[in-house]
Amino acid sequence: MPNYRVSMDIGGTFTDIVAYDQHAGTYTATKSSTTPGNLSAGVIAGLESIVDDLSDIEFLVHGTTQGLNAFLERRGVPVLLLATAGVEDTYHIARGPRLELYNAQYRKPSPLLERKDVIGVGGRLDGQGLEIRPLDEVAVRQAGRRAVAEGYGAVAVAFLFSYKNPAHELRAREILLEELGEDFTVSLSHEAAKEWREYERTSSAVVEAYTGPVVRNYLLDLEKKLGDRGVEAPLHIMQSSGGVLTAESARKRPLQTLLSGPVGGRHGRRRTGRRFGKPQPDRRRHGRNVLRCLIGSRRQARRLHGGTS
Repeated sequence: MPNYRVSMDIGGTFTDIVAYDQHAGTYTATKSSTTPGNLSAGVIAGLESIVDDLSDIEFLVHGTTQGLNAFLERRGVPVLLLATAGVEDTYHIARGPRLELYNAQYRKPSPLLERKDVIGVGGRLDGQGLEIRPLDEVAVRQAGRRAVAEGYGAVAVAFLFSYKNPAHELRAREILLEELGEDFTVSLSHEAAKEWREYERTSSAVVEAYTGPVVRNYLLDLEKKLGDRGVEAPLHIMQSSGGVLTAESARKRPLQTLLSGPVGGRHGRRRTGRRFGKPQPDRRRHGRNVLRCLIGSRRQARRLHGGTS
């Protein structure tokens, strides 16, 4: 009878695993060496060191920085972006504010794709989501063929006002999958971020497309290895909001796992504090306990003193 509830998190050096024996009421924790070339191997090694029979696992949750690392280290896949014709430059124009206001030599962070990787597609919706011009399905199909010919690993689709009416984006995905195959990564902006500003939706779709195949391949490999060892419990993944979702859902919406690793530590600290009667830190001072580092041109870390740098 399944007995163990297991949580695990992969770090740069070690993979941390905690197993709770529901019958005995005991916890067992271990560290195994992280295996960068094959991350799931380190996970399996750690699991087998504390659980004799992996089929005894009843619940399994995993925090992962696969997507975040691929994003920060720039090792995602080449992405082709389909945008509404006439506003193809939205992604590269981005937003006006800059991080270093008084730096005359400031440059925006390098985008994840170049201007040549953007295709304008005919078709237009108005601000209420009503169709003004039909989607140019021929252009979408040609884009799919270009993705194959030029070796793109994913396609992002970001059309104007898709948050009001996603019909054009959904139809574009249907056409692309006909050309590229059902397993190809196609990220739609209205699914990645249902927001009314097109830059935020576009950039979210690009990040999801860029990191998605890395996350998806890792989860598929881990699920296979777990299944081969008799694990029947579904694999759950921490998502950026602090909740969990199934690995199947994470493969479909990989962007939701981008902060999976960091948010797990936040929740762990909160639960531990409650258990030992420690008050929660002042959110105004500690920024809700989460520090998000901006990886910019300076490439250096700052030491924090009393909550300020």
